[in-house]
Amino acid sequence: MKRSTAVKGTDFGTYGAFFLYASTAVATPMALLPMAQEFSLSFTGGGSIETARSLLIVVMLLYSGYAASRWGKIRLISLGMLMVTLGLFSYALSTGYVMVLAAMGCIGLGGGLVEALVNPLVQDLHPDDAPSRLNHVNAFFSLGVFATVLIAGEILTAGFSWRFIFVLLGIIGLVFTLVFSFSSRGLVLSKSSHSAYHIGQILKNRRFWILGAAMFLGGALESAFTFWSASYVQVYFDVLPRAGGVGTACFAGGMAAGRLWVSKLARTIDISGIIMRSALLGCIVGITAYLVTGLWVFFLILFTAGLSVACYWPSIQAYAASTMKVDSTLLFIYLSCFGIPGFGITPVIMGAVGDRWDLQRAFLIVPVFSLLLLAVIAYDRRHMKS
Repeated sequence: MKRSTAVKGTDFGTYGAFFLYASTAVATPMALLPMAQEFSLSFTGGGSIETARSLLIVVMLLYSGYAASRWGKIRLISLGMLMVTLGLFSYALSTGYVMVLAAMGCIGLGGGLVEALVNPLVQDLHPDDAPSRLNHVNAFFSLGVFATVLIAGEILTAGFSWRFIFVLLGIIGLVFTLVFSFSSRGLVLSKSSHSAYHIGQILKNRRFWILGAAMFLGGALESAFTFWSASYVQVYFDVLPRAGGVGTACFAGGMAAGRLWVSKLARTIDISGIIMRSALLGCIVGITAYLVTGLWVFFLILFTAGLSVACYWPSIQAYAASTMKVDSTLLFIYLSCFGIPGFGITPVIMGAVGDRWDLQRAFLIVPVFSLLLLAVIAYDRRHMKS
């Protein structure tokens, strides 16, 4: 098989990997209200399910650098997708909260391999066009969110059990796992580095910690809307689950459109400037979301919110890889070790605020974190110039 054909096949497989990974981030939020009734969960308990997934993703992230240097990225991504698929089927069979957490643990460990290694794989395949390619492949994460929330909303509105969502996603996951495994056959890549020297290069670099803080904030902002939009729409506008799915789909659609747009802009505009403009837009969106009282206007705000957060994850990683002379695979992995906690801790913090006051106040985290992200990137740009 020619390398160009193998690269195209692997690119196609990465789309499915991120689509599947995305579905695990929003399946629980969509099923949360009926599942909470069955298992007697609070907002905090619901948010803790995502926190459990995220903590195990971080565990796998820390291990994946060593694993990639020994077994290669492609084999491990296939394994990760298979673990996610098994976790989804187990989730559907859960009879209690503890079993839900255990199933989510399997999903988190498998998702950790996907999160850790898909972006570095894309960087390896397209080193001269990484910012554009990374935003393009990450658009399929957003498309996965978009499709999952719409389908889940229809399933729940039609009266089916929330468990059916996870059965369906498990079947889709099995198909995507086979697609990735077969599409990447014949592609041989050099294994990544994993030595004390290469790790030390990253950890001793001051900019790594600055951009790590940016990744934490970017993950937190993406999670705020991804996890709580569906529940917020249903609770505060008193509508069917379908409307909750449409609300999250508006956010995911904005995020997909934003990433595809940034994939083109990144070839002509400085990527750090795009991140800063997005953070400023996010601040405006966060304040507006708190004030809006109409459902259809809120849907528009959610789409704009998707545009504002679209570039954060892939663009911060691409910005770091293009400006730091270190091993890119390890850099991507260690930056994700900041982004995933941001993504995972935010739902439980917002859930606690929702239990104590209400979810509307919880969304005030968005303008605060957006301003902090803007300040962090501005500081890094100034540090770079000096």
